[in-house]
Amino acid sequence: MKINLKMNAITAGKFALVAFTGILLVCIAQISVYVFSQKREAHKVYELNKQLFPEAENFVSCTFTEQRKGVEYFEANNVKIKNEYFEVQDSGGLLIGYVIFVCGNGFFSELPLYVAFSDTLQIRKVLLLSTKEIKGKRWEDSEMLKIFEGTTFPPPKSENELFDSVSGATITFNGIVEAVKGAISVLSDKGK
Repeated sequence: MKINLKMNAITAGKFALVAFTGILLVCIAQISVYVFSQKREAHKVYELNKQLFPEAENFVSCTFTEQRKGVEYFEANNVKIKNEYFEVQDSGGLLIGYVIFVCGNGFFSELPLYVAFSDTLQIRKVLLLSTKEIKGKRWEDSEMLKIFEGTTFPPPKSENELFDSVSGATITFNGIVEAVKGAISVLSDKGK
């Protein structure tokens, strides 16, 4: 009887060791996947920033206010704004602009936008990431979004009234306009 108890204890110990090792391996795998996905996301953001400012040397991550520390997004003027923006620097470390991520509201879905500004908050470029809008799909074309470039706000109408020529995309365009206005608003006072 003593031998059986001893064998059961050894078997239970082996089982516990195998279970602990399995749990440890699962935890290591989860941490590895998380770290890899964070690195991939950071690389994706860097590539988008570089697309908006190819001449930039550094993208310094900033948050809008200490009160929102730890908050990933906040709402301002019915626009969802990422609490991280980038101060863009040239090779000499001089500020040459800003990049901010905002989400406007379309007819069917959010309108995720990266907006690049000069250091004087002149719109440099607007980049609409993929959206589920049906009639607003034409706004994903960077040529359509060029109407914002080089302007302060609001953007001017083109000579052929480009704003009115995209039938069915009014709500999408208004969502883009509101998102850009929200980005300018929070950047001008750094989110206060």
